[in-house]
Amino acid sequence: MRIQDLSLKVKLGSIFTIALLLNFFGFYVMINFLDEHKHDSHLINLAGSQRMLTMQMVNEAYHVAESNPIYYTQLRVTAKKFEKNQEVLIFGNNSSGIHGIKAPNITAHLVEVLHEWQPFSQKLDRLIKSNDPSEKRQIAAEIQQDSFLLLRKVNNVTNQIEQNSEHKVEIIKNIQISIMLVNVFIFLFATWASIHHIIHPITDVIQLMKRVADGDINVKKLTIERSDEVGHLAQSFNQMVSNLKHLVLTGKVQVDFLPPELNNENFEIKSIYKPSEYVSGDFYHYIWDKERNTLYGYLIDIMGHGLDTALHTSHIHVLFEQAAHKHDLSLAEKVKWVNHESIKFLTNETFATGICFEFNFLTSSLKYVSCGINHFIAMTKEQKGMITVEGAFLGIMEAMPFEEYEMPFKSGDYFNFLTDGLLDHLHVDQYKFPSSFQASYEMLVALSNSTIITDDASGLCINIK
Repeated sequence: MRIQDLSLKVKLGSIFTIALLLNFFGFYVMINFLDEHKHDSHLINLAGSQRMLTMQMVNEAYHVAESNPIYYTQLRVTAKKFEKNQEVLIFGNNSSGIHGIKAPNITAHLVEVLHEWQPFSQKLDRLIKSNDPSEKRQIAAEIQQDSFLLLRKVNNVTNQIEQNSEHKVEIIKNIQISIMLVNVFIFLFATWASIHHIIHPITDVIQLMKRVADGDINVKKLTIERSDEVGHLAQSFNQMVSNLKHLVLTGKVQVDFLPPELNNENFEIKSIYKPSEYVSGDFYHYIWDKERNTLYGYLIDIMGHGLDTALHTSHIHVLFEQAAHKHDLSLAEKVKWVNHESIKFLTNETFATGICFEFNFLTSSLKYVSCGINHFIAMTKEQKGMITVEGAFLGIMEAMPFEEYEMPFKSGDYFNFLTDGLLDHLHVDQYKFPSSFQASYEMLVALSNSTIITDDASGLCINIK
């Protein structure tokens, strides 16, 4: 039997079977690596939870210092959980399928955490056992001060685990790329071997069909004497040409969707959005209520990266948007409501930061509430530069305090609300912020595009007209 007479199903099936077998091989190789990567993900989450537990102990320590009885037990539980997590990171947990960390570079950082934890833990015990209010407050202040160094050591562990995991992922990627290249080579070779039996005849049919589509029905008949699908195609084409008098081919549809700019007689909003990966954890939104003459907006930053982070971002966004329509609540009460609702789906290892604001153009006043993003830029007559505002994180505890602040604004003022990806690179004591809104925006855009930015970088820049 000639190759020309073989069915296209057989020819193409052979090509795709070879490619499929190679892909199965690649899948088998990837599974072996992904098992190790899954274990690293558990370690990253576990190390990341240590940061949250450290901040939680500081918060609970202040409540203990105020002689709040319910926090004595909570503080002990949190400290015990921190110690248990540290033990799992070092020695592993067979019941959870987590192996202890053996990498020397990470082990050295774990030892540093233990050195910082021992005096930190002792101060927690002193705080719990102390009956002197003034001594409690003093110890709580020391705990907060020591927490910065402990957090830094914990962050070193987390960063090192992430770097090791990224190195493994890079290996997986290189293997997959190699398999893909081999797969492409096999596919191209099979295509080259079949080109004279499939591609060329089909190309001839396509060229003649184009001429018919342009209105030329006086084309010569195809003389392809084959018994496969190409031969049947040629016969059908010849029959079509002999009966067809007119062929009309129409239909082009274009869809061009561009989001409108938010720019009116009261204000102008420009935004910055620069994800570090593919997953940004940042999100922002704003709602212009023309009837109330108010601009409500928020900027949020979810801890972590990846898919889970994106889903959490979507949840927080929905809550803030729902809160926008609760007109009977103050801005602080809206944030408290968002925090209460976010507890339902944020895990113990995940928390969110953000800042919520509302411009009232009837009273020319800006209200704002921090929920973890503790700085923003304001260039007004009374305020010039970085504004610092205290506020707890979202999703850690239900009864977290959120305070509402207010400042006036007028025409010519501008405000920049930014996530940590940008704020961490603005040296407040050394940098003079531009008086021009456009210059400030261009500076932030340049910063977001620079190579020093390694985190998600987002911002809302608002110019008052």
